[in-house]
Amino acid sequence: MQLKTREDQGYWRQVWDRRANFVDDPDELVVGEPSGRLPLRILRRRRSELLGFIGSVNDLRLVDVGCGNGRLLGNLPGSGSRFGADLSIGMLQRFPAGAANGLVQASATRLPFADGSFDLTLCLNMLQYLDDGGTSQALAELLRVTRPGGRIILHVKNSASPVGLSRRLSQLVRRAGGKDRVVNETYRSPRWYRSALATEAHLIGGYSYGLHPIGWAPDRWLRRFIMLEEMVRTRLPNHGFGVDCFLKFRVGDAGK
Repeated sequence: MQLKTREDQGYWRQVWDRRANFVDDPDELVVGEPSGRLPLRILRRRRSELLGFIGSVNDLRLVDVGCGNGRLLGNLPGSGSRFGADLSIGMLQRFPAGAANGLVQASATRLPFADGSFDLTLCLNMLQYLDDGGTSQALAELLRVTRPGGRIILHVKNSASPVGLSRRLSQLVRRAGGKDRVVNETYRSPRWYRSALATEAHLIGGYSYGLHPIGWAPDRWLRRFIMLEEMVRTRLPNHGFGVDCFLKFRVGDAGK
């Protein structure tokens, strides 16, 4: 079986162009799960938590790299100049009217923006589709287009989480049996990203969720796992062990 590489842009463009035809859920690309799989109060919490983490965008010039169908930009309150970049033209064609001032079809590893163009750069739920080399290139581009003193916010898949560890174990078992996934997502620890940006940016915030298995879990199991996690988060709100990890960096504050 020939594995698809994470740098095969033609392959990924086709994947997301196909997904654009049926990802209509306004929350799936914002909180990472279809709204029908989450209790309403948890969905609202996750949505408000993300928007609060991003903070005020009034009068900011911002870009969402890997913006998908624009559901995040459409959810951001306030005014400012908003731009989106995505590899999939199918996703960009489904953008809500008025959600962005400009859209470009581009790879995260080569952004068509000038140096220091943005006050805020978002890159959510996308870097796991790149290998380490591609991710390093993408991070260099995020740094380049963000002005000194600006912020970069990442949503990454955490290899140190219970879900991340179980995936690694599953991959080892598959490979031992001579099998593998057609496409392997790359989960990394938050420390990996902190180290990759260390000379140019300083971590100023973060949180995570997703201690539970996702995807294959029946809805009733998923809801029970989520309720258990809510109890954990009440006691340990910044536990950092979730598979969905959000990191906020300030450019130019390295070493502080």
